[in-house]
Amino acid sequence: MTEVGGEKAELTLPALATGEIIPADRMPPQTPAAAWIDAHELAILTWGSSTCVPASGALETVNAKEGIIRLEPSANEVCTMDLVPQITFVPAEGIEDDAVLTLEGFVDADGAAAVVTAVR
Repeated sequence: MTEVGGEKAELTLPALATGEIIPADRMPPQTPAAAWIDAHELAILTWGSSTCVPASGALETVNAKEGIIRLEPSANEVCTMDLVPQITFVPAEGIEDDAVLTLEGFVDADGAAAVVTAVR
């Protein structure tokens, strides 16, 4: 649960069927994801160092059905070698709920550009 500007938003992370958080020895695939947290903002899930989370994010609207998400790297020069989920909030106006979003600088398991569709 997060609160920004007096409005609360909830983001659900992967868990076991019982509702417990997934233990570190059974981590889910490190797949990027996106979720709408209000009418004009997305939460982008990526994976990386706990000491080098993205500083910010921006959306470039290609058209109403397509956009490019750019995450600004952390200002930290030294990052720990751990792997944790990272959430970056990105303003998102001018795209439809089911727009296809390319995460610039991220690739999938096959080496292709990482593409997500935000969920509500």
